[in-house]
Amino acid sequence: MKNKYNAIRDGLRAGLDASKVTEKPTIKSLRPGPGDRIDLVFADKDEAKKAKQHTHWLTSSLPSARIKDEQWYPVKFDSVVKQCVLNKNVNGRMTFQEDFAKDFKADNGS
Repeated sequence: MKNKYNAIRDGLRAGLDASKVTEKPTIKSLRPGPGDRIDLVFADKDEAKKAKQHTHWLTSSLPSARIKDEQWYPVKFDSVVKQCVLNKNVNGRMTFQEDFAKDFKADNGS
């Protein structure tokens, strides 16, 4: 099993090195996920971002591979009056008021 991951890692590194745009990111490790999923761990967030932006390195190494989008988590608000945080329907959809995200971030220290 370890040889399988080493071969995958080596193939992915070769794919990264094949392009000038992605030759610098370093794969620190591979983590097995559920099913056939493998998580790649890069040296830092900037390297991971660059690898996500330029996906040709992955598809050239493993044509059936996909890059997973960032995980979004739902947020639940208790005791909030919708009219205080949502705009009226815009094109048939409800949208947050422009200042809501900024105020929420300031109030919650993130």
